Amino acid sequence: MATWWRQIAQERPRLTTKLATSLPITDRPRILYDPDLAGFGIRIASPSSRHPNGARTWIVEYRPGSGGRGVSKRRISLGRADVVSADEARRRARDILAEVFANGSDPAETIARARSAKKIDDLRDDYLSATNPFRKQRTRDLYEGLWRLHISPAIGAMKVDQVTKSKITEVHTRLGLRHPATANRVVILLSHFFEWCREGDRVRFERNPARGIKKFKIKPRERYLSPEEFARLGAAITRAETIGIEWKPDPAKKIKHAPKPENRVTKICPFSAAAIRLLAFTGARLREILNLEWSQVDLALGLVRLPDSKTGAKTIILGAPAIEILCSLQVLRSKAKSARFVIEGKNPAKPRPDLQRPWALVRREAGLSDFRLHDLRHSFASVGVASNLGLPIIGGLLGHADPATTARYAHLAVEPLRAANEGITSQIFEMMNG
Repeated sequence: MATWWRQIAQERPRLTTKLATSLPITDRPRILYDPDLAGFGIRIASPSSRHPNGARTWIVEYRPGSGGRGVSKRRISLGRADVVSADEARRRARDILAEVFANGSDPAETIARARSAKKIDDLRDDYLSATNPFRKQRTRDLYEGLWRLHISPAIGAMKVDQVTKSKITEVHTRLGLRHPATANRVVILLSHFFEWCREGDRVRFERNPARGIKKFKIKPRERYLSPEEFARLGAAITRAETIGIEWKPDPAKKIKHAPKPENRVTKICPFSAAAIRLLAFTGARLREILNLEWSQVDLALGLVRLPDSKTGAKTIILGAPAIEILCSLQVLRSKAKSARFVIEGKNPAKPRPDLQRPWALVRREAGLSDFRLHDLRHSFASVGVASNLGLPIIGGLLGHADPATTARYAHLAVEPLRAANEGITSQIFEMMNG
């Protein structure tokens, strides 16, 4: 067998598909090179259970860069001989060699880097663990949800250096048709992720593919309670807390099993009622009330000192109605001395997760189907602006870190403008009438 191989190696026949399939079995891997195209050849492997006659694979070899014997050879497989013809393999080899000689590039390294490149989801945990310590818990939960629900299903299986701006634009556009705010957050998160990859030299790419994508314009939602709506809300909370609210079937849903007559009145607990009232009386955010601890409440000074909030440490001023509510909750707390949080849930040692069920009941009773809990914060600000308190004071009460955030309520400050208008028009009227 060795003699046969020496003979055919000396003859150096032109490589063809017929020759590749007729070469004898070899006891060790051998390579037969083509006489016409330097570096092009066929590799015959030893027999195996998968390939009893030994696998026959087209190859091309070259020395990258300036070449020379001091540079190690690179080898690229071009396909098996029983799948790829000799002519096709020779064409592929010629293209690779032309690229090497013309540009001094190294196609084998490019292929190896592409194979070893990590996918989006491969770097997800590393990215989140590196950036989460600098984020608040609610932001962490938001970003993990965006990744799980939107990023992973759309591009999680793609390799990081293969994600293009057009692909991210496609994901952004498709998601934005129904959820524009969420779509914008996904792009912001991906932009930060790609920047993290590039700064850490984890992936090489020329340009951040998530940068420069035009965001959807989100119109700030402005919903404020009128005096009449405030009255309806207060009555609904009182009714829900005392006699209860009667169950009514939803006309948009099919009811298979209606509750028993004795169970058709629903009450909310005192803690739920107190939480909704505190949101209205303080203008605080939902989590600031639900996460509020008794150690942060100073009833003597009428203050709540939060060590951390969305904008950092914050002090909430308590009015008389809010102090009265907290005093009543202290009485209830005396029955559970271990209670840590002001608004107790099923577990007094943990903050209540939400107010969805009691708020849905109160909102339906008050006829405020389009009103959110967070709109109580806006309504608090609107009452303050209408009372001529001024935007800086409103911003201080709400805990805004940026005056531009408070400026969204500027259009509500009509009373000073109305007074100025009355002064101007009265003077003009007097002049026009002598």
